Order: sequence, then structure tokens, then C-alpha cells
Amino acid sequence: MSEYLWDNSHVPHKGWHDEEVYDANPDNDGTYHTCEMCGNTLVRWVHVMRHEQYWKDLEVGCVCAEKMEDDYERPKDLEQRVQNRSKRKVTWLTSEKWRRSAKGNLCRRLGGERGMLIIMPDQFNDGKWVVVLDSKFHTGYATEDAAKCAAYDMIDPPPKRTTKELQTPVKKPAEESVKEGIGVEFTREQPEELSVPEGVDLQQELVDNALIECDNAVFHTLETTLSDTQLNTMRAEAIDRRIANCWIWQRKEHEKAKGYKASCDFAG
Repeated sequence: MSEYLWDNSHVPHKGWHDEEVYDANPDNDGTYHTCEMCGNTLVRWVHVMRHEQYWKDLEVGCVCAEKMEDDYERPKDLEQRVQNRSKRKVTWLTSEKWRRSAKGNLCRRLGGERGMLIIMPDQFNDGKWVVVLDSKFHTGYATEDAAKCAAYDMIDPPPKRTTKELQTPVKKPAEESVKEGIGVEFTREQPEELSVPEGVDLQQELVDNALIECDNAVFHTLETTLSDTQLNTMRAEAIDRRIANCWIWQRKEHEKAKGYKASCDFAG
């Protein structure tokens, strides 16, 4: 089987949404990203794609993003906005408007009511830098240049997706039952309109089901990309979440919420 996902029948080819675009080579040092769908090794502007029925986000180039979203305008528009912002950032960072104060701090006057931006050494953490913006202190930057970049990100945040969020809820079967050799059994009857207890993530439960049951497309996809050790670790974490969720659902039953049943049995 090809290592690239266009050839993987377990990976959806449509129905993806372009969440964001980022620059894989912000320092112009020759770093590029490899598209996870087609294998193109020269992707600078990386599109982060999300699908409600796939276990992780995929990072791809613009051409694949268009095909995956089935939209040949929006991914280009989002990438163009990120490229324009990258050019603005370079201009801003190298501008002659930066000045040094008498104490050696880096300063720049901002327009409007934002006043003065100051970048200075952190007096309480040696080797760290502080950004002072809008009378707030932002700490923890390793270098002065890193603090300048962070200041720009505060002033001109990266563009986010503009399409509406997915409206179709994840459909689950009316009854679920999972039993493994460790002696954990989980059963839940669900009404048509599910009132989910706080602390239960239904999307995570779908992935956990795949890991524990080892019989659907999500698991087979994981199997082709992860080692046995990684799979065993993920499966153990899924079982732990399953046990915790059992008690959450059981507590809800004790609170007399109608339409739910949860049980968790442990073998001795």
C-alpha cells in the first residue's frame, strides 16, 4: 500500500474542512513540509484539514486541500491571506520605526490608542524576554527576536477559517457494548436526543471504540501508521477513558436522568 493517503481506502477523500494555513518556512531556511495526501515534498503553505469522521487532522498542500474540501476558491483565498500576512510581518520586523530607549529596551510606537510597545529583558527570569503591550506583560520568550515575532502575532493574529462549523452531529448506534479480556463491560442505551454528561466527549468515544474493538476503518488506518507499541499505549489510554466515562454515565443514572443505562464490571 502507498504511504500517501490518496491511495488509502480507509481515509475519506471528500468532506474535509480547511481549518488554517501556516508557513512551514518562516525563516526562509529551506524548510518545507511533505503533503500527507500526495507526497509533494515542497509545500511551504501548509493547510490543516479536519474531518469529523477521521481520527486526526492532515497537513497538505493547496491543491490537495481544494480536492478534499471540494472547494476551489476558499483554500486559495485563505493561503493568499496568510502569504500577505507573512509579507507584512517581515516588513514590520525590519522596520526603521524600532528605537532603543535610554535603558536599552526595544520600543516602537503603535498607532491609535495602543501607545508604546516595549520589548525588554525579564528582570525575574535570566535569559528571558518580556513583551509589554496594552499595559500587559507577556513573558517567557527566549530571545529578543522571538519576543518581536510574538508581539506581531498579538497585533496581527493569523487568519482563521471563515466557513461555518459543521452542523451534522455525529450519529451513534442505539446501543453499544464493548467487552475485552480485562473484564470491562460498558453498555449504554441512548435516546434520540442525547443529553451528554459533563466530562464525556462523544467524538473521543468513537475513536476509543475503534481502538478497543479493533474492527473499523479508524483502527485499520492507525495500524498502517503506528507501531504495535504505540497502538497498545493508545488502546490502554482508551480503556482508561472508557472506565472513567462508565462512572460518569452511572452517576447520571443515579441522578435519575431518563433514558440512560451504564455499567462497569471488573473481573477479579
